[in-house]
Amino acid sequence: VPFVASAKKGKPNSGRFCLDAHLGLCPGVCGGRISPTEYKKNIRHIKDFFSGKKKVVLRYLKTELKSLKKDKSDEAEAKRHRFEYLIKNLEKVLTMQHVLSFGEKAEDDGIALSEALGLPQSPHRIEGYDISNIYGTLTTASMVVFTDGQADKSQYRKFKIKTVRGANDFASMQEVLRRRFAKHLNTNSKQDWPKPDLVVIDGGRPQLSAAMEIWQELGLNIPLVSLAKRLEEIFIPGQLNPLLLRRTSGALHLLQRVRDESHRFAISYHKLIRRK
Repeated sequence: VPFVASAKKGKPNSGRFCLDAHLGLCPGVCGGRISPTEYKKNIRHIKDFFSGKKKVVLRYLKTELKSLKKDKSDEAEAKRHRFEYLIKNLEKVLTMQHVLSFGEKAEDDGIALSEALGLPQSPHRIEGYDISNIYGTLTTASMVVFTDGQADKSQYRKFKIKTVRGANDFASMQEVLRRRFAKHLNTNSKQDWPKPDLVVIDGGRPQLSAAMEIWQELGLNIPLVSLAKRLEEIFIPGQLNPLLLRRTSGALHLLQRVRDESHRFAISYHKLIRRK
C-alpha cells in the first residue's frame, strides 16, 4: 500500500505529499487530497476486486457515480469522469471473465462427455438432429453444430423433408441423415460438411435404431447416441440399457444443450415455413 510504504515521511492530512503521490501512485491521503476513511475504503475495494468480488466493486462505483451527478462542481465533474472510466473498464473485465469461464466449462463438459461415452478424445464437433411437423404436414428437420462445447450457428443447416408423406419421424430422420452423410462421403463436399466427432439424435431407442440403419447403409463409423427427454436417458448402439448420468453431470448438460438447441432450431424453421 503506497501510504504505508511512505508512512515514515508523514501522517494522513499532514499537508505533505509523499513521493508516490507526486508520481501518481498514491491517492494523496498524506497531503489531505482524500480522507483516511476514503483511503481505507479504496483499499477495501482493491481487496474485493482481487478476491473475486468484482460485482461488489461495480455496484459501489455505480452508486457513487449516481450521487456525484447531483454535485455540479468541477471537482465532482472530474470524479464523474474517473468513475465512468472505471465502470466501463470493470464491465469489460466482467464480460471477458464470463466468456472465459463459459469456455472453460464447455471444455470441461466435453472432457466429461468423452469419458462417459468412452470416446477416444473430447468431441471437437458435435452435430444434433431433430424433426418438426404438425400432423405430418410441412415436415422439417434441423442440424445444429457445437464446436468445442459451444453452439456454432454458422454451421447450422435446415432441411425440408422431400420423400416422406405423413407423420413419420423415423423415416424423416433417416432421409435427413442420408442426405447429410452422403455429402460427407462426397469428396467435393467434405470441406463444407466436415465429419463430426459425435452425432446426437433427439429421442429414445426407436430413433437410435432408425439412425443406425443409415449408419449401416452408408458404412459410417461415427459415434452416435440418442437422448430421451423424459428421464434424460442416453441410448448407445450395442448397449442394452440406457446410460443415466447425474443431473449435475457436465456431460449430460452438454448433450442437453445440443438436443434442446436442435429442437429449438427445428421449431423456428417450421414456423418460418408455415408463415410463407
